[in-house]
Formats: sequence, C-alpha cells, structure tokens
Amino acid sequence: MTEVTPHPECPFTPKTFELLEKFKNHSSKDFYLDHEEEFQEYVEKPLHQIYIHVIAQLTGQIIERLDVHNATIQKYYHKSLFGYYLNWKKTINNFNYISLFISLEKDDFRFGLYINESSEARQRFIKNIQTKKIKEIVLQHLHSIDDLYLHSESTTKITTLNRCSDWLGIVGSLKSATKKIQISKHLKPKLLLDFSLEELTTQINNTLEKVFILFLIATEDDPLFQLRRYILKYRNVEYRYKTLHY
Repeated sequence: MTEVTPHPECPFTPKTFELLEKFKNHSSKDFYLDHEEEFQEYVEKPLHQIYIHVIAQLTGQIIERLDVHNATIQKYYHKSLFGYYLNWKKTINNFNYISLFISLEKDDFRFGLYINESSEARQRFIKNIQTKKIKEIVLQHLHSIDDLYLHSESTTKITTLNRCSDWLGIVGSLKSATKKIQISKHLKPKLLLDFSLEELTTQINNTLEKVFILFLIATEDDPLFQLRRYILKYRNVEYRYKTLHY
C-alpha cells in the first residue's frame, strides 16, 4: 500500500496490509508458514488486542446471548484471498448459525451481523420482519445506518431516501433472491490506520450494538419483549412507552 502514517495508538501498521497483499501474489499457504511470526506480530496480535477490548465493552444482553469469551480468530484461504475472521456465533451446526463478526482482508476491515443462508435464524428473521410492529421498531432505532453497508443481491432497489426500509423489504421477502443476510461497516486500510485502539473499539461496539436489534429478531420466535428490554436498558435512546406496549 502507499505510504501512510498510522495513528500512534493504532493496533495495525502498514506492514499488516503489506503481508496480506503479498499473500495474494503468492497464493499459497506456504507463504503464511514462511512468514508466520510476522503474521502473528502484525496481524493476529492486533486482532486479539481488539477482541479483548471489544468484549470488555459489550452490553450485557449481547454477552447473555453469545459466548463472547470463547471466540477464536480463524484464518481462511480462498484462491488468492487470505483473511481473518472473528465471530461470536449462536449455532446449531456448521451451516445453521447467526453471528456478530469482525473480518480482516488485504483491502477491507469489516464488522457487523451475518446470518447464514441455511440458518433457521434467516427464516425466523424473514417471518418476524414481516410483522408491522417489529418492522416499525427497526426503522425507528436502526435509522442511523448511513455508514453501514446493507448487503443485498438487489441493491438497485435500495434508494438513498429509504435505505433501511427498502433493504428490509428485500431481505424480508420469502421470494427474495438474497441468500445470506449481512449488515456491516467497512473500513479501508488508510482509514483504519487513522484510528487509535480506543476509537476503533468504539466504532466496532457501536455497530454491533446497532445490529443486535436484528439479531434478536432472527433468534426470538416472539421478539417484542426482548426488543423492548434491549432498547430501554442498553440503547440509551428515547423510546415512547406507549410504542413499546402493543
């Protein structure tokens, strides 16, 4: 990557992305093994540092639902792509899961919510989001998502004016072509390197706390009570009492 001066307290350095970029050019697991100590120092150690700071600040209800202290940082290889994936799963088996995640690749650092296409959570999300009252709660409390990427195979149907509403309409359709459900924030290397560890942790936690509303909708058969509990106790946002009691 072009020369940049990172924030002095940023856990990553330009070396982090140089290593990930070099892996692309070599396209072999052997490259990782030959440079394992460097990967551990400049990639894995910073990721672990972020992980420790993030879970120390997660709200109580997230900790209740996910075993946040047992997440692992996993490496993945796909052709010339090499990256790291850290997730907190609610899982039944390898394909039936929903997770909050942090991911790092050579040109992208992202974090948010992921629902596997084969997961029961996806079907539950689709069913619940079709309920008018639940959708109203999401639109009221997930409105500040201009900095989040709404993944969809039908992005042309998402307008600037009604981003969240359009996206929910797409992923909440039983006939939707969208397989996975993902909403996440993405930081390019240059921007990522501008953040201190504290600033980056705040960015991640704010995002995970926003999308946790969707996590509840995907994991509860009747999510209204848990949504009320989460919003009132942990979100610190104004929410009219009469709106919560249907």
